[in-house]
Amino acid sequence: MEIKLSTKPELIPIKVAKVTSNDDWPLIYLPADAKRLLGLHKGVRVLIYIDTREGSLVIKKVETPARPGSQPPPAERVKPDVKHPPAGGS
Repeated sequence: MEIKLSTKPELIPIKVAKVTSNDDWPLIYLPADAKRLLGLHKGVRVLIYIDTREGSLVIKKVETPARPGSQPPPAERVKPDVKHPPAGGS
């Protein structure tokens, strides 16, 4: 199988994936790197375009104005540094 990479510098190849399904509903997995780079998380709205010239899908985050009183989106979870006491003593 040959994979053709685009000559457009703005396209970043991340992962080759398969279309899967969940009870006859086609699904495409979004890799963690793509979600992080695009600022996507559960509940974020996206527009899905078909680029007919390139024969590809384009996914863009929908920027919506915040509603009064709404909470900001959850920040990326970062594991805190855990300090362990030295072994064998107090």
